Amino acid sequence: PPGDDAPVTVPALQRWEPGGADFVLGDGAVRVQVGTADADELTDDARTFAADLEALTGRPVTVQVADPPPAPGVGVVRLTLDPSWTDRGDEASRITVDHDVTVAGPTDDGVFLGTRSVLQMLSSSDTIPGGTAEDWPGYPERSLMVDNGRKYFTPEWARRQIRQLSYLKYNQFHWHIADNAGFRIESRTHPEIVSPDHWSQEE
Repeated sequence: PPGDDAPVTVPALQRWEPGGADFVLGDGAVRVQVGTADADELTDDARTFAADLEALTGRPVTVQVADPPPAPGVGVVRLTLDPSWTDRGDEASRITVDHDVTVAGPTDDGVFLGTRSVLQMLSSSDTIPGGTAEDWPGYPERSLMVDNGRKYFTPEWARRQIRQLSYLKYNQFHWHIADNAGFRIESRTHPEIVSPDHWSQEE
């Protein structure tokens, strides 16, 4: 167990070891940094994290692909791959807090889930205590099934739900679109079966 001093996340972190200087979210801009070697795999995750962090904090957040790392204490969250760390699976993450924050994982999936933990930590405080967290899922599939056949849900609702699922580190969205109560997606070959409330093929 991570201990009483661990930052609060949902699900709880698997391991937490205190140590190092706290990360304090100041009034200035935050930089999300990706090293050039990891840019192809992590830039999209960095942009998603930056947009989510800006929405959460109201502070400007920029994404920077650069080497070498900046000096500590300058409002940096660094994303990096550690492909040698394989004993906890592809979705594991390691978060190191010492002035700045480094989120590492064996794959981009692990790094992305680590950014969800950082967002959760900053949702309750502008400070993340110094230390190292290691986290990995307890189950290979974490899923939600939505029955859009029996009850109509809009595309906007589904987008919000998928974002919330990612925030809680789910990895599967099962979308049931049709049964005898409703057919909820446009059919160009059999339009007669489509329910009045439905998604277009583009949606």
